[in-house]
Amino acid sequence: METKPQYIRGAIEEVTEDETFDVVIATEMKVLRRDYNFDKTDSRGYYYEQLVCTHESVRQERLIQGLPLFDNHPYDYRATLQLGKTQNIAFENNTITAKVKWGARADEAIKSDVKNKIVTGISAGYNRYKYEQVQEQGDDFPTRRYVDWEILEISLAPVNADPDSHTREAECVNIEQEQSQPNIISQITSKF
Repeated sequence: METKPQYIRGAIEEVTEDETFDVVIATEMKVLRRDYNFDKTDSRGYYYEQLVCTHESVRQERLIQGLPLFDNHPYDYRATLQLGKTQNIAFENNTITAKVKWGARADEAIKSDVKNKIVTGISAGYNRYKYEQVQEQGDDFPTRRYVDWEILEISLAPVNADPDSHTREAECVNIEQEQSQPNIISQITSKF
């Protein structure tokens, strides 16, 4: 069982007049990770992580309560750092979405940056419990498909792992990410 919190990228969607905005919390995009039990020069330590985004795979208790919104994954989860809370979490097409309501601690600057699409990244902090390992044709590394995991919080994040996690207003094709991922893999595999 892996319980060290991990982070994934999400996205901010539409901001409304009632102090709420829509987000994509998680998708099933594969993200390249490294197992720290191996030296970084050992190719056996690399794998793709894929979070299965279904009701059956995600633990529901925290989702039902509503997830806290923070600014870029604070190291402590003090209530005074909470900027908002999720409402209406939904599972749609292997994607987890939610509506977020701003709290009293969210200042006008961050609200404005989200509304004006300056800040668009969402990242989820989560725990992983169980995975199935598969080797997909054409992949340089195995894929760990997490079939039991739990979301702890979401954060506004300028840099996030999953480019499909964002505010709904920020939906776009991320050409830069699509072009850079193969280069990262080439750099890792060329060392071996």
